[in-house]
Amino acid sequence: MENLENLNITDFLFVTVPALLVFFTAYTLIKKFIKNEEKNKLIETRRMLQKEVLPLRLQAYERLTLFLERISPNNLLISTYKPGMKAGRFQKELINKIRGEFEHNITQQIYMSSNAWQAVRTAKEETIKLIITASSSVNPEAPGLELSKGIFTKLTEMQESPTQTAVNEMKKEILHLL
Repeated sequence: MENLENLNITDFLFVTVPALLVFFTAYTLIKKFIKNEEKNKLIETRRMLQKEVLPLRLQAYERLTLFLERISPNNLLISTYKPGMKAGRFQKELINKIRGEFEHNITQQIYMSSNAWQAVRTAKEETIKLIITASSSVNPEAPGLELSKGIFTKLTEMQESPTQTAVNEMKKEILHLL
């Protein structure tokens, strides 16, 4: 009887141990396969998303580059000035135009990096500050051209215009996108 019990346990172990090894090997291989499939699907989803989002991101950078060009002092002064405009009114028009353009493009920030968006915001704020600083030395009733001269004087004191700094930052960002 003892021999029979030993034989049954031995037979049982001879059958069970290889079956367990096969089961755990199959389990491990299937688990790795499923994990790789999930990873591949994630990569493919990201690739498809990138393919769809990249044009939107580039469009956002284009729009904000256009915004920066519009608010650059050279372009802004020319597009805003009207003959006979007084310096005080000219200042308000310049600042209102910058703020209006900014608000029109504010949604583009969702497609940009935080650094690029901050550069755009800083350019807007620094350009407004430049206008306010220049207007502080000009009588509000003086001709608007006096304010223009003051702005250009302050601008020449800077190494680089705030808008150009932001454009340069966005160019760096675009290189990383491509």
